[in-house]
Amino acid sequence: DVLVVRVQCGVVLTACGDRRARLWDADSGECLRTFTGHAMSLDSAAFSPDGQLCVTASRDCTARLWDCDSGRCAATLAGHVDEVRHASFSPDGARVVTASGPTDRTAKVWDAQSCVVLCDLYGHGDEIMSAHFSPDGRSIVTASYDLTAKIWGGLGGSRGLCLRTLEGHEAGLLYAEFSPDGEAVATA
Repeated sequence: DVLVVRVQCGVVLTACGDRRARLWDADSGECLRTFTGHAMSLDSAAFSPDGQLCVTASRDCTARLWDCDSGRCAATLAGHVDEVRHASFSPDGARVVTASGPTDRTAKVWDAQSCVVLCDLYGHGDEIMSAHFSPDGRSIVTASYDLTAKIWGGLGGSRGLCLRTLEGHEAGLLYAEFSPDGEAVATA
């Protein structure tokens, strides 16, 4: 099963239950690269803003940064105690946010160069299914099975600050993302 598809500059990035991510030529359908190294299935994949790197999130409790040109693993982000459900880059590509499963229930902000955790986001009551930076990179929105989305700030400290909890869904959330202007949040 292919779980995630992302398109950037004529290249398609997919993440799959077979523990691999792949880059595809959008015109020809040819597989350009296969990213191999995770021990369990993948739940998400995303390009860096410049398209040089991609990040994958796996049920093996890690996220990995990959060089899109060579296909080599550039770094492993290890620090969650449960499956990593989602990972994405900040708009400037300097940071990565990861979201974790039902035991961990945290999101972590990582420095994309040093792979050090910069900030932990605690407060959800169930697994976090997605995490995205705002367009200006100053906030993060997370979506959780606890029926809420949360908007986080204070990303410069060791622990982020929940600025707002968005409630109203009657089932667990799978996804939340800021609008392109950062003025609204879509949840599902």
